[in-house]
Amino acid sequence: MAHHGRPDQLRGQVEENLRQLGRDHLDVVNLRCNDPGTASITEHFGALTELCQAGLIRHLGLSNVRPMHVAEALTIAPVVCVQNSYGLDWRRADARAHGATPAQVRIAWTLHRGPHVLAIPGTTNPAHLAENIAAGSLRLTEQELAVLDKPDEGAV
Repeated sequence: MAHHGRPDQLRGQVEENLRQLGRDHLDVVNLRCNDPGTASITEHFGALTELCQAGLIRHLGLSNVRPMHVAEALTIAPVVCVQNSYGLDWRRADARAHGATPAQVRIAWTLHRGPHVLAIPGTTNPAHLAENIAAGSLRLTEQELAVLDKPDEGAV
């Protein structure tokens, strides 16, 4: 659910999603902050909280937010997930020691972050899906992780 329009327009967006999906409720709705510089999400998240109380939404999440937005949302209602772009720079993922593609190294590195981080890789065809699944069994050594975690010396 995008952070489009006014908070009072969110109900219509949720109802349209329900109609399109043929459902009486949505299991999770993420409030997407199109501009991470947004000062406050209180009105929008509060409107979604009302839809939870009405039974149209079961759980709330956040997308494309900063830590201050998560803290703000938690003062209003529980947050079950935060979906933000997160990943290893493609150039540093070119570690072919395992015969893996850079994309597979990126997925494996993401999964090594901990059980609280999930990878949501793009998949364009069945072969790409098989490649992504294979990345789940790739085990990076501590030395490889240290190299990948090292800040890019060319970064400003």
